[in-house]
Amino acid sequence: MGHITYPMRYLYEQLQIYPNMNLFKEPIERLYKILIERGRGIEVNASGFFQTIGRSMPDLDLVKLYKQCGGEIITVGCDAHYLRHIGCAVKLGLDVVKSAGFDYITTYEHRQPQFKRI
Repeated sequence: MGHITYPMRYLYEQLQIYPNMNLFKEPIERLYKILIERGRGIEVNASGFFQTIGRSMPDLDLVKLYKQCGGEIITVGCDAHYLRHIGCAVKLGLDVVKSAGFDYITTYEHRQPQFKRI
């Protein structure tokens, strides 16, 4: 599942505040558990590192929560809408994934998850 914290990017751009996501911990935890039960995962969008928000989306705390819920399927993307952004923050996204306790990143071949050691 990509862009779990999509609205935070624009909230931060407009108001320079990042909400306390602990207020939403229970619904996010429920969402994570549903995704895990269905064999789905989340994307760590690293584009925030080269935008005003300055962090991945979801951030480290929410990626750790996903891991605590039993999540294993995790990808990293950077929303490269411009040539100069291709791959520019992937290493930072991988750092977030590793800091959250993951040893593997997920890629897909023929719609099947493949786990690659970070």
